[in-house]
Amino acid sequence: MDFNLYPLWVFLQVAQQGGVTRAAEQLKISQPAASAQLKTLETFYGERLLERGPKGTRLTAQGKRLYARAVHLFDDLRELQNLYDQPMTVSIAASHTPGIYWLPRKLSTFAHLCSYEVLDSSQVAERVLEASVPFGLIGKLEHLSGALEKVVVAHDQLHLVGCNKPTAEEKNLILRQTGSSTRTQAEKMLGPELGRFERILELNSTEAIKEAVLAGLGVAVLSSWSIAREMATGHLRLIKPQQFVFTRPIHLIRLRGRRLRESAQALWSHLTAGVVI
Repeated sequence: MDFNLYPLWVFLQVAQQGGVTRAAEQLKISQPAASAQLKTLETFYGERLLERGPKGTRLTAQGKRLYARAVHLFDDLRELQNLYDQPMTVSIAASHTPGIYWLPRKLSTFAHLCSYEVLDSSQVAERVLEASVPFGLIGKLEHLSGALEKVVVAHDQLHLVGCNKPTAEEKNLILRQTGSSTRTQAEKMLGPELGRFERILELNSTEAIKEAVLAGLGVAVLSSWSIAREMATGHLRLIKPQQFVFTRPIHLIRLRGRRLRESAQALWSHLTAGVVI
């Protein structure tokens, strides 16, 4: 390929966007042009790198190996490009509770630029596994891939809470959607008690759930970080605090053996400062 990196860049976009059409739109080229670049790359390696199916485009085993190396390569190129500019922004992924209530305070004392995307814990793990981000921040996840290294950086507590005045609607339980660490641990914590609720409602935001509880629509399992203000003002109360409490570890996760770039390593070191590993 005479060191032409464009086919590799197109391949990277297809892998990240999950399809040739979306990648072509992102790159502002035609779909046939994107497919031609992929064919060039597969011809060069003599193997199929992508499998196209009804649910989108997936990487083959060789494609996964190439993808991981391509991510490193373009990370290096970005660092070279910004070598004499301002420090490169670090982009990571964080699950809802630590991303909203813990991470901002930690970043306030970090010297460099950082951006982060707030997702479900399972989605954060996927982003790290596919090398879209150098590392992620999640709550406890029951089934975490062995390809991921994890370090506990904090703990919160999960409590069953209701509004300040008991209502008939406390027969309703409000939960986060599947894929959330809080949802998984809530179901584990409540156990057989789940059966006593007449209705289970799902919301995809911690703040939306908290507002629903404050309005008396039901009870919910929420993090101690997310309810600190409402507990202090008496707007929320704990329900059976001796029974319904769970201390949860908060993890930083990254691919085992992945070499972090200078800026990402600086953020990792900042977030793990004081942690005994």
